[in-house]
Amino acid sequence: MLSQAQRTTILELSGQQVSKREIARVLGISRVAVRKVLRANSAKVPEIQRPEKTEPYRQQILELFDTCQGTWCESMRNWWPEALSCRMPR
Repeated sequence: MLSQAQRTTILELSGQQVSKREIARVLGISRVAVRKVLRANSAKVPEIQRPEKTEPYRQQILELFDTCQGTWCESMRNWWPEALSCRMPR
């Protein structure tokens, strides 16, 4: 995701008649990203509107976190015992 500063720079350079290709080259980003900012004609960073992937598991995660006293590796070992093989000193 482009920062507000990058978006402002894109709009400023475009206002100075710098080509999309040159803007992309100078900033090290894709021409598609430059085009999207110019189409939006705004330096404001858009908010991403999507649900959290972990929301359905929130209660289970919190319970495991409490059970394992906040130790991430132990929590994951209890949740996915076959998937993780991290070892913690005891």
